[in-house]
Amino acid sequence: MNIVDDLAPRSEQLTGLRFKWGLNGESRALTIWEVSGPGDGFPSHATYLATAWGRSIRHDRDTLGHASVDDSAVYLAAYGTASLPDELIAWARQRFPMKRVETRATGATSE
Repeated sequence: MNIVDDLAPRSEQLTGLRFKWGLNGESRALTIWEVSGPGDGFPSHATYLATAWGRSIRHDRDTLGHASVDDSAVYLAAYGTASLPDELIAWARQRFPMKRVETRATGATSE
């Protein structure tokens, strides 16, 4: 594990659906995928977005985060001090219309 992995939020205590997301700082394309497994889940941001975007993550431009869903709410978070993209909040409301949407900043960084 590297320092970045140590800082990543851990979701193993959560039940329900878990997602990761990335907002491409160049194209403004929002990419969301479901994750599973230990820690904050797999596939990682680096692995998934390299395929989806055809390039590696650029921490100076791209915004990354995670989402989880339980019986009553969708929890959205961005890594570091980044703001949540409006497109992500709209996705959560559309995909889970009967759940409240909660947002938070993690202060952590992604892989």
